[in-house]
Amino acid sequence: MRSINKIDIELGEQEIPISVYSVVEKDVGFKQFSKCCEDSVAYKKSCKSCNKELESSDIFKGIELNDEIKKVETEKLKVDSYFKILGICDFDFENGFIPNGNSYYFGFQKDKSKRKEERNILKFSYIRESLRESGKKFIGLISLRGKEQLVLIVPYFDVLLGVGINFFENVRDIKEIVGKVDLDNIVVKDIAKKICEKEVIYLKDVANKRNELIEEMILDEKDEKDEKVEKESNDIEVFANGI
Repeated sequence: MRSINKIDIELGEQEIPISVYSVVEKDVGFKQFSKCCEDSVAYKKSCKSCNKELESSDIFKGIELNDEIKKVETEKLKVDSYFKILGICDFDFENGFIPNGNSYYFGFQKDKSKRKEERNILKFSYIRESLRESGKKFIGLISLRGKEQLVLIVPYFDVLLGVGINFFENVRDIKEIVGKVDLDNIVVKDIAKKICEKEVIYLKDVANKRNELIEEMILDEKDEKDEKVEKESNDIEVFANGI
């Protein structure tokens, strides 16, 4: 596996050399193709305000802070890549941490010097196993090729896994979309029991399941003439039994 970057984790006064790897080999999803040649569709860069088509020379890098755009001369920055540990936390999705889908593997950094490489492995392994023993997680700020990302760092087999998370101020408040009702605890336990009785799916089988689902959806699309009548029911027992 080829690394996408080499960088040092800044942890306190220590720097640990690591290699960064992409977790996902390629994105999976529907693509757009042209009807004329069945080729992929290309997109041109344009300004949202005036719709002017832009060349590379018409574009600058910047950051939006408090509704003001500040231009950033990236070539003048001392470092384009960095990795800083911001702190230690107990991970909880319900305390403001929302995964954004970007994840990385972190492994020890190889070196031409065998002695130096062994030292890198030792330091990296101590950090990984200490996190595993403590049950804690690191929150880190990583910048790769000028793109900054907040990551939650957890032990994962023989490597560290950096799960991309959003900054707290960027996470939308869910209060407006959540409705609260009184639930019957017996029904909750009954549904939970049914969920536990379901057949477990293994990660290695997910891709095949996804492909089967897509094929079924395509077949259903062809049979749209057969109308389906949806039956509504207010009977919660019928709902629970259908899980």
